[in-house]
Amino acid sequence: MFFSLAKPPAAAGEFELKSEGLFSLAEKTRPEIKKAQADIQRNQAERNLMKKEFFPDYRLGIEYRTFRMGENMMMFTIGFDLPIWRTKYRAAVRESEKMIESSRAGLEAVQRQTGFDVQDAWFKLLTARRTLELYKTALVPQAEARFQASEAGYRTGKVDFLDLLESERFLLNVRVMAVMAKGNIGMQLSRLERAVGTDLKPGTP
Repeated sequence: MFFSLAKPPAAAGEFELKSEGLFSLAEKTRPEIKKAQADIQRNQAERNLMKKEFFPDYRLGIEYRTFRMGENMMMFTIGFDLPIWRTKYRAAVRESEKMIESSRAGLEAVQRQTGFDVQDAWFKLLTARRTLELYKTALVPQAEARFQASEAGYRTGKVDFLDLLESERFLLNVRVMAVMAKGNIGMQLSRLERAVGTDLKPGTP
């Protein structure tokens, strides 16, 4: 029902989520799945109750009487009610069976949607982590090196002031984008938590 996922590299300061446990965790914690499972159990219970209506209801009783003259007397009574509206009960059982089928189909639909939500959120989190890693290991160092070279060239007169400002602006933009990429990781992690149905902390499968 669910999909398998590759493991993303954990960025510095982050914990690594094990993809193989996310789907099974969602099966246990996603509220929509819990509700669909509860609907199935409720409909099955209603069907079982309606099936019991086909059986007669028995009544047992005991009565003890004391007489002034003669021996005391104890009486036992037994009675039963026969179900005469069998057609009505059969229709109710069939309706319960249809409700069970419907709730099972609803559970399968929720499971498929959960699988899609978890997969989508997982890959977006993976992309966000890789983007941040790209900024940290490549783009920010390159922008810093460019600015340092421009600054050194400006001091020696090889680079004019506008080029220095441009390299500084580029470095600032790259750093801002890196911060935004880091914030995007938190947002995508929150999406994944909503898809799974619970908070994901270090040690989460």
